[in-house]
Parts: sequence; C-alpha cells; structure tokens
Amino acid sequence: MLKPRQIYCFVAIALLAANNAFAQIEVKAQVNLPEWLKTKIATMEATPKFAEATAIWKIKYKKKDAYLFVAPCCDQFSSLYNAAGLALCSPSGGITGRGDGKCPDSITPKTKFVVVWKLPESGKK
Repeated sequence: MLKPRQIYCFVAIALLAANNAFAQIEVKAQVNLPEWLKTKIATMEATPKFAEATAIWKIKYKKKDAYLFVAPCCDQFSSLYNAAGLALCSPSGGITGRGDGKCPDSITPKTKFVVVWKLPESGKK
C-alpha cells in the first residue's frame, strides 16, 4: 500500500508531465503560423498599447486559410489577411460596424474560427 507522501509525489510528477505536454502543444501551434504572422505578433506583444488587434483568428475565407485581426475597439476595422500576409478587406468594425464593404463573402457569427493569438491581459491597460 502506498503512503500519503508517495501518493503526493506521484500526483506532482503526473501534473508536471501533463503541464509539459500542454506547453509543447502550444509551441507546436505557434510553429505552424506563417513567418509574417509571427513577426506581427512579436511586434504587438512588444508594444501592446499600440497593438492593431486584441486577437487573431484563423478562419476559412473563400475555402482558403485566412487570418482575422480582431480590432481593439468597435469603431476600428478588423482586418482580414490571406495566408501570404496580403490584406484582403475589413469585414467588420468602423462607424457602421459592417467593415469597409470590400469583403464579397460575408463572415457571419456562424463562421468557424480558431484563436491563434490573444493579446496578453497586461496589454489592455
């Protein structure tokens, strides 16, 4: 029979191993991002007060990968970039909240997305 101290050690080791596995998953997710996007993220993290987005979502736009930069405030445009880093349009934001009108295929609340980056909490000050 295991003693309580042995059980605590076993649980601690298991938690550390699990934490390590999750950290590796996060790193692998970052590795799959295009270089231009990694550079933009590094810039926004270095100057969070002036970040052009509070989050970046990976979505499918015209059946291809695209990245939506969610604007920090309601009257700013949220920008959509293709996988190569070319700005396509702004599907939301602005005074009307409907973007710049240049996105022929609308992005709706039903659009599936994956959050690939979020501005750290300290950047919201």
